[in-house]
Amino acid sequence: MSYESFLAVYDNFIWRWALDGHESDAEERKLLARNSQRIAPHRFIAEEILARLCADADANRGEYVRAGRLGTLEALARLKKLTGVLA
Repeated sequence: MSYESFLAVYDNFIWRWALDGHESDAEERKLLARNSQRIAPHRFIAEEILARLCADADANRGEYVRAGRLGTLEALARLKKLTGVLA
């Protein structure tokens, strides 16, 4: 699966389904708490991989590297390492 294919299928999962914990309803907070272990990997993907993406042309520029930004090749490598299913 290519990185672009992954993005199309994954569809910003954590944000699209509001799993980032900002809900104010008590029932929603309980549901999130019950499923926190299932949500955790998606939160990691969102915050540590997808939120760090930058243009591939910028990925090796010093200021981007220092800021912890990732190009698509590094993002895909991290996803493969994390999941083992994107080979």
